[in-house]
Amino acid sequence: MELARRFDRAGWSAHVADSVSCRLSAWSRSVVRAHRLPPPRSQAGEFVAALARIVAAEGIDLIVPTCEEVFFLSRYRSALPDGVRVLVDDFETLRALHSKRHFLELARDCGANVPDSAIVTRIDEARAWAAGGPLVLKPEYSRFGVHVRLYPRGMPADAAPLGLAQDWVAQRYYHGTELCSYSVADRGRLLAHSVYRPSYRLRRSSSFYFEPSPNAAIREFVERFVAKIGFTGQISFDWIVGDNGLTTVLECNPRATSGVHLFAETTQCQRR
Repeated sequence: MELARRFDRAGWSAHVADSVSCRLSAWSRSVVRAHRLPPPRSQAGEFVAALARIVAAEGIDLIVPTCEEVFFLSRYRSALPDGVRVLVDDFETLRALHSKRHFLELARDCGANVPDSAIVTRIDEARAWAAGGPLVLKPEYSRFGVHVRLYPRGMPADAAPLGLAQDWVAQRYYHGTELCSYSVADRGRLLAHSVYRPSYRLRRSSSFYFEPSPNAAIREFVERFVAKIGFTGQISFDWIVGDNGLTTVLECNPRATSGVHLFAETTQCQRR
């Protein structure tokens, strides 16, 4: 809804589309029409075909993903009409950014601290790597903090075995203030940026109250990072800022987040 309102203010005709029946944005005065799509996770072909029909019928110029459908749009971009711009990067880039392992490799030399980490498949490997120190364990591919384990005082003796049919990342745990950033980039150039503190959460998952927290070091990292990989699209990062001011980047979400709510009211969605 935030995006639709901004496009509407800038003179665009905003459409929304989703695979769920409850679409709050469909009732917004900023939305011309709401469209129902097949679920991409189970019906990827039907999802892309339906979206292509909407693009052709409605004369859509730009598609902006808002969540994990970014991966389907990127992978099947070639099945959409050539004339529509899709605000996503290529699929291999998104997969590398979504990986808790490969992202940290890309993040080096961009101006922020990158935590020590290792790939593990068993709990005893993680215990040996941590050597009694504070530790975070997370699946290599995960979202919204699902399955993440935090051991700020070291791993207990009764820590449960690792599950899931994928690698896990063991990462050094950092104490400090948690921040998040959300940005939009085009071919390596930073166009819009916000930093916020997730002050109130649904348990340890998504936050629902966002406190603006501008941070020059984070902005500098994002500018350098998107330029380094020539990134196009929406990109978000999770951060820890220590009491000593050390800024540590934890992971990347190559998609939209609620940081869009913190863009200034004067921010324009301009045609380019």
